[in-house]
Amino acid sequence: MGSLFKYLTDFIKDKTTTWGFKTALFISIITLVCLTDYFVGFSKNYHFNNKIEQLEKLTKLKQAFLTDSTVLKEFQEMESKVIQNKHYSERLSSLFSKENESKNLSSSKIKGQNESSKNADTTNRSVRSIFWMALSSNYLIAIILPFLVFLPFYNKESRTGKGILSWFSSLVILAIMITIFTWFAYLIPLIGNNPNWNYLLNIVMHSVFWFAIIMLGKKNK
Repeated sequence: MGSLFKYLTDFIKDKTTTWGFKTALFISIITLVCLTDYFVGFSKNYHFNNKIEQLEKLTKLKQAFLTDSTVLKEFQEMESKVIQNKHYSERLSSLFSKENESKNLSSSKIKGQNESSKNADTTNRSVRSIFWMALSSNYLIAIILPFLVFLPFYNKESRTGKGILSWFSSLVILAIMITIFTWFAYLIPLIGNNPNWNYLLNIVMHSVFWFAIIMLGKKNK
């Protein structure tokens, strides 16, 4: 562990390596570790096992303090927090699913109450599409993305070691930006029960944001 820390310290202090390369390498390593963990599930298994152990301990403690209502209530609150504690993969999965859950709930209510198909269609139309929300709030990035994805095929420098590293880290940064912009767009309530207004607002906000960034960059030159 000490040798690893020393290697990282020497690498950061190394003046022969640019900060751009260091940043790209750091982003690439973190992304690969997170992707591996997300699909293989090392931390998820640890999270679930730890959760089960905590619940087992709390169950034993609750049985030991059955006569003490105050302590028992605190244990019950702890138990509730442990149950509600989610792994980061579950949080990512549910990031944009609230509205879809609302759609399913509305559809179930419609079926249960035997409402007309007209009302069902209206309800479905009022739910925003994740695809259109992501596209409308990131349309400029969507235009750039295909060129960046295929960059190594038509750019020789991108096929070198440093080039591939920079290319991969750029894709990661764009993916993070798309996620943040889409998440922010979902914070805006549905306008007039018509998602098209939200898509239009996303386009306007995205345009204004990048226009401000470009103008700020020109001003600082």
